[in-house]
Amino acid sequence: MERDLTYVLNEAIASYLENYQWLLDEINKGVAEAEAGDFASDDEVQAVLAKLTNEN
Repeated sequence: MERDLTYVLNEAIASYLENYQWLLDEINKGVAEAEAGDFASDDEVQAVLAKLTNEN
């Protein structure tokens, strides 16, 4: 089924805006956490790094 250019562009723009809104929401959550002083401890960071690099 072939779509006209307007339909394709509208879908692309809608998808972009949805993704951009998600990104803004995540950034705002991170800023709120930072302003509240909600940071990972050094031990928590090291544990995650070890898990990601398989250095258990």
